[in-house]
Amino acid sequence: MKKILVLAIMALGISTNVFACFGNSMIEGIIADRIIRSKELEDITKKEMKLIKKCRMEDSLAYKIASSKTPEEITEKEMKLIKKHGYEFLLSDEFRKQIKKEMSKNLEKME
Repeated sequence: MKKILVLAIMALGISTNVFACFGNSMIEGIIADRIIRSKELEDITKKEMKLIKKCRMEDSLAYKIASSKTPEEITEKEMKLIKKHGYEFLLSDEFRKQIKKEMSKNLEKME
């Protein structure tokens, strides 16, 4: 009976520790996402960039930059990040025209 009780307590301790670790990484992910949405690449500090990399959200940052800026507005540092993650196609005029066309079709359907 004591062995079962000890094993149950150990199992409970292990499972709560796992949930605690998951909760911390989830909170860090939310913070990293908030940083990505609210700041430009030049304004992100080294500490914040380290958090973004830790949460593996560099891809999200590259997508945000590529989809929200025109090719003329993008700096060299931003272009390196975009190319690293393969989002160059978002900068092409053809792709942007196609997206605008599809969006206008969807708006017409809604009306």
